[in-house]
Amino acid sequence: MSFFKKRLYFLTGILATIFFSSQAFSQGQKLRIVYYNAYPHMFKTKDKAIGPGIKFIETILSNAHIDHSFSHLPIKRGLGELEKNRIDVLMALLKTPERMEKFNFGSVPIVSATPCLITNDSAIKTRDRILKEGGKLMLPNDFILERVVKESLKNFNVTYIHGINPMKKMFNLLNYRKNVYGLIQVCLPSVYEVDGVRAIELVESRMDFYLAFSKHVDKKIIRQIDDEIRKMNLKGQGYYEFLKKYKIDKMKSSH
Repeated sequence: MSFFKKRLYFLTGILATIFFSSQAFSQGQKLRIVYYNAYPHMFKTKDKAIGPGIKFIETILSNAHIDHSFSHLPIKRGLGELEKNRIDVLMALLKTPERMEKFNFGSVPIVSATPCLITNDSAIKTRDRILKEGGKLMLPNDFILERVVKESLKNFNVTYIHGINPMKKMFNLLNYRKNVYGLIQVCLPSVYEVDGVRAIELVESRMDFYLAFSKHVDKKIIRQIDDEIRKMNLKGQGYYEFLKKYKIDKMKSSH
């Protein structure tokens, strides 16, 4: 056999391996999705993934006929595992230039949101006055804050909340502490005010949260998921509808 024929067979074998491994991943393997604790959107309870964010993504993937599994990791560890291709998807990330070099993102956000301060303080103050005066702020220790959010909170005395589910602990503490604020990164004020707290939008611009994909995930899968999110939004069944239903169901179960 000539050198060129050997070379041709060798290259053909490599291409076939790449092609079939890609096909196997897109058609047969489970999409390994990692979420971090972001109560009430997504969190871990008794080794189960819970929350409207989980339900929303489950619905999207079910509609797209994509097999999947959920596992929980702290966000910083999840970012590292995604970069090393040890997982396929990390839920709910903001796009940054650095992240866009390391990961692939969908073109359609899961949700567009404004971060909010929440409080049960009955004194009605404007947002500008609150940000100027500052005060006591409880912040989950695993939050990664964007620069614009950090800047707006510069006058606050921050106490970090630790534990397995710091976001849920923050909500519980707000129930009986006065003159204290908490922070929600994905906020719809009317939804949270049902709980008897006041929600104050922190910045005027909205922030888009996306699914972040490992570089080895087939881009056809990413486009397929984008299409399903787009369809859900057009039908009026976007993420906030799942959040509202979750809050209503929770209220009913507590009575």
